[in-house]
Amino acid sequence: MNTLLYSSSHVSQIQILYPGRILPSKYYLTPWTADEFSRLISLEPLPSSSALLELTGFSAKVAEFYSKVDLQGNILSLGAGHSTVEIHCVNHQPSIRSIYCVDIAPYMDELSRLIPPKSSSKLHFLKTSIFDEPKLLNLVGPAQFDTIMINQVIYTLSDRELSNLLDLSEKLLKPGGSIYILCTSLKKPRTTLYSLWVTAKILLGERRFKPIGILRSPSHLIKIFKRHPRFQVIEVKSELPISYKLVLKA
Repeated sequence: MNTLLYSSSHVSQIQILYPGRILPSKYYLTPWTADEFSRLISLEPLPSSSALLELTGFSAKVAEFYSKVDLQGNILSLGAGHSTVEIHCVNHQPSIRSIYCVDIAPYMDELSRLIPPKSSSKLHFLKTSIFDEPKLLNLVGPAQFDTIMINQVIYTLSDRELSNLLDLSEKLLKPGGSIYILCTSLKKPRTTLYSLWVTAKILLGERRFKPIGILRSPSHLIKIFKRHPRFQVIEVKSELPISYKLVLKA
């Protein structure tokens, strides 16, 4: 069962996108569309150099997770955003040869000039959609990566989009390579009572909530993963609500 995830995220950006517009209650009961995501991302400012080195909230938990993983060789991060975690990994794990950070955010072309010189030789930033398979394969080539990171991304994807991303990852990984799928979204859908309470608030005029993605149960996630028989699915113990490792069978 899929349940919409209600969140107050990006409300200020909505007001910028739709100035002076009173949106109907129904709008707040629908997930973000791909166009809305793209428009919201276009509003994100270029981070400062200090912000790129500051681990907070989700990024701190993810960086701690990867500090316990022996990362080596070439790594691809899909939906990397500010790439704070990736910068931290490069600075603390010398066995990493390179990390390619992929995101559609407008600042991706500028990140290379903001990172410390000691990190710059191993980090590469690609401004493109994580679903643009022809472009990604052309830029980096097939079977080039030992590890793929998918951090705080899956809650924004439909089941089909997640499955397509795994198809692409299979083409980009070396045999025996791994995907790490991490997310802070709750494992289990929110209770019916909670959903009814949120819905009532929206219908009564509350304008703080907007579903930005999907909550899936562990069994539902594993069902999607197992549609890809070349991957061995491993649930990794961690402090994160969702942490899976998918190993591409040789």
